[in-house]
Amino acid sequence: MPYSNSFKKNTKKRQHTIKKGVKFGPLFLSLLSLFLIALCGFFYLSQSNQVATSGIEIKKLEKKLDELKEEQKKVQFQKAELESLKNIEEKARQLNMLPAEKMIYIAGAKDKKDMALSKNNQDLISP
Repeated sequence: MPYSNSFKKNTKKRQHTIKKGVKFGPLFLSLLSLFLIALCGFFYLSQSNQVATSGIEIKKLEKKLDELKEEQKKVQFQKAELESLKNIEEKARQLNMLPAEKMIYIAGAKDKKDMALSKNNQDLISP
């Protein structure tokens, strides 16, 4: 039975070494806590910075949107002004154009048969 005695002694030594393990002292725990707090603070500051930057960007885009809407209103007003009958008549006079005295209207062709009739000048309509 010497074999069984030596086994018990080896087991006690192994248990003793396993129980030792790694011990964390108060200094290590304090440094770990400080590191975790600093990490949380850094995360909070980065998020706050990102939110502030996004807010500034949104304000810039809203300002640009207002400017573009104002420009769109000006362009629509210019378009309406240029399309007015008075303006068109004035431009025509500047280009030495005269009003038409006799107008001839031509009916549009709806299919190939109508196109053949138009070629024979049978669809000409004059008022």
